[in-house]
Amino acid sequence: MANLSIPQTIRMFNNIKSYSSLSNVFKKCAKTEVDSVILLLHSVVSVSIILGGAFFLTMNNYFGEPIECVIGKTDIPTVLVQRYCWIEGTFSATSNKESGNYYGVKHINETTVLYTTNTINGCILYYYYKYAYIICFANINCVMFYLPKYIWNISEKGNLKNIVSVLKTYHIASLKKFDKYKILHEIADAMYLGKNYFASYLSCEIMCLVNLLLQIWLTNVFLGSQFYLLGYDWFRNAHNNTISDPLIKIFPRIAKCTFHKYGYSGTLETLDSMCFLLLNNINEKIYLTLWFWYIILFIITVMVLLYRGLYASVSISRSPTSKKATVKKLCKRIGH
Repeated sequence: MANLSIPQTIRMFNNIKSYSSLSNVFKKCAKTEVDSVILLLHSVVSVSIILGGAFFLTMNNYFGEPIECVIGKTDIPTVLVQRYCWIEGTFSATSNKESGNYYGVKHINETTVLYTTNTINGCILYYYYKYAYIICFANINCVMFYLPKYIWNISEKGNLKNIVSVLKTYHIASLKKFDKYKILHEIADAMYLGKNYFASYLSCEIMCLVNLLLQIWLTNVFLGSQFYLLGYDWFRNAHNNTISDPLIKIFPRIAKCTFHKYGYSGTLETLDSMCFLLLNNINEKIYLTLWFWYIILFIITVMVLLYRGLYASVSISRSPTSKKATVKKLCKRIGH
């Protein structure tokens, strides 16, 4: 067998690659994208961020148990107190001083300021952490963010893919007369239905904006009306380098829990315990990331919708369906 030169060897491998069935499969499987950038940002990126946060919250091996409580000498098992505090919730003291005290710490003679709806007798109650797995991440947010894309895919019905697939498979000159009529008919229908197609497209993007505003409102309610200015307060605190961290007010690492029980003689006894909410260190990072992402997503969505509206208002008078010359030109191109 004769030795092959380097150019001949390269040519041979190129020929093998061109006739490779695997290569042809990848070439023929080029996907027709019908989703806009807005739909992808809402349905893919947002859902990925939320699911990523849920994944970190389930890593108890690295971040510890959700709640761990320290109690004094008592015959009550610590596990029982921890379960009680997890179910009933924890609390911390309010403080109106932002320059000298940490949130949740106050002087005995300090006047109590009630700045949250979850405040009872000068104490801030925390319940959200036991719902973080279900409400915020796993179900509602992901489904609602993906819903506009799902509705768009149903309403689009693969019309664009059908037209593009025919034009990709065959050259227009090699088609039979019947196939040319068929393509012309499909394109004419697409041009006629273009306004409805664009209206459905725009409606789904508007739905993305409405859903985003709804998610911001629900998250704010979920965190006791503390989410709207979460990122702003964090940035201001980091810039001014103050002691009081606004994230500690919403996501305290240490909180108090009071366990009540009856003694042997029927007297009501109170057992105070200090609880460590270890997952709040992760919760604050997740919600801070969501805050910045929601702001970026809101700006991008509004800008794109303004562009869509401007484009629609300018091009409505220049629609191809209102010009017979456009249809005649199209017919001439396909040989009719």
